[in-house]
Amino acid sequence: MLVGSAMAKIIGVRPNIAHLNELGFGKLVKVLGVSEIIFVTLLFIQRYSQIGLVLVTAYFAGAIAVEIPYHMAFAPAIPLFLIWLTSYVRDPLLISSLITKPE
Repeated sequence: MLVGSAMAKIIGVRPNIAHLNELGFGKLVKVLGVSEIIFVTLLFIQRYSQIGLVLVTAYFAGAIAVEIPYHMAFAPAIPLFLIWLTSYVRDPLLISSLITKPE
């Protein structure tokens, strides 16, 4: 899902690019696409999954913040919820290590 979104940004799929231009990200579209690929890659490499989850969360939090004035905040919130859910199913300790304080 995220890789498809990233490839659409890199290739320049029309509806996606038009919306990002409307939001003011016209020149940064390819950078956003490459960032998504890097974050997803980190998320799926077990050793780096914690930093990947934090970066993907920050990316989608920014997307939610940008979409709030357009009443489309649920569009990025749903994939973010699914990412956290699958991360928990894959490794429950990953989520708990982000929430609890180290001793």
